[in-house]
Amino acid sequence: MSQPRIQLTNITKTYGQKTVLNNLNLHLGEAEMVALLGPSGCGKSTTLKILAGLEHADAGEILVDGKDISKVPTRKRNMGIVFQAYSLFPHMTAKDNVGYGLRIHGTAAAARRKRSEELLELVSLAEHMDKYPVQMSGGQQQRVALARALAISPELLLLDEPLSALDAKVRSQLRDEIRRIQLSEGISTLLVTHDQEEALVMADRIGVMNAGIIEQIGTPGELYNQPNSPFISEFVGVVNRLPGFYQDGHIQVLGSQLLATNEHEFTNGDIAVALVRPEQIEVLADPAGSHTVLNKQLRGIFTSVTLTGPERSPIRVDMSSRSADAFEIGQPVKLRVERTDTVIGSPTKNEAETLKQYQKESN
Repeated sequence: MSQPRIQLTNITKTYGQKTVLNNLNLHLGEAEMVALLGPSGCGKSTTLKILAGLEHADAGEILVDGKDISKVPTRKRNMGIVFQAYSLFPHMTAKDNVGYGLRIHGTAAAARRKRSEELLELVSLAEHMDKYPVQMSGGQQQRVALARALAISPELLLLDEPLSALDAKVRSQLRDEIRRIQLSEGISTLLVTHDQEEALVMADRIGVMNAGIIEQIGTPGELYNQPNSPFISEFVGVVNRLPGFYQDGHIQVLGSQLLATNEHEFTNGDIAVALVRPEQIEVLADPAGSHTVLNKQLRGIFTSVTLTGPERSPIRVDMSSRSADAFEIGQPVKLRVERTDTVIGSPTKNEAETLKQYQKESN
């Protein structure tokens, strides 16, 4: 692998007695978008602020093209930043807001005007360049903020929850727009978000953070299909929690023996929980089946079917809407897991008691 464009090495940050980042390591390649995904308080925004120079790490180094910039002031790091709050100057037009950074850098007025107009065209706001922020929608203001961040041709684009203040439709449109612009400009980008769909759709790689560390980093497909822990499995995507008994590296659920793929401390006979995604379960019509169709929810190109049985909590299965049409509410069915391995985790008290009670009744 060639040298990363951006590299954070052993970054540590504490606030009082609390360690927010614990020897964090991260790199970004040329023109790559990396998303940091995680729950509130996991350290993802602190990572971005340290990279931008808005916060300072207690230990570690930040390299850009191999040069340590840990001591370089924010204004000299040449990084474009877009926050959740648009932070536009209310007394400036869209064009003047975009050109502000260029003016600070001493760019001549003609060149500043040309660059601002080009970028507003790039973000599909050419007809709004003379409007003030109050005259634009939230989505339009965020486009202006993006254009302003790009105006200085930054080494790195930093996006800190840039879409969370927008409604769902605008958010979906703008994430596609940001990704298109990022690729067309060829700029390395760090996206911080708590929205898993946003990360899955936009990023080349995703780092899932928890308690100040990156628990796993990989492509969206790797994180979704090959999670390395229960936390990753449940945080990225939807899973069914299926309790069963652990035996010789396997867990038996829904009549299938599944290989446990993650590190764990279970011993033979322990109750564990298999974390299985809704699309990895097959529903088969069976008058003697121990599961019953409870509900169906149309979700566009697929339908979520909710099922249960005497020994299980509700189970969600995602299938094509055409396939779901074959099943009726109240119909008995049997279920089969369509893969041979799974991540396993610890059961809740209720899950363990339910399985023990079912085993007792079955005997």
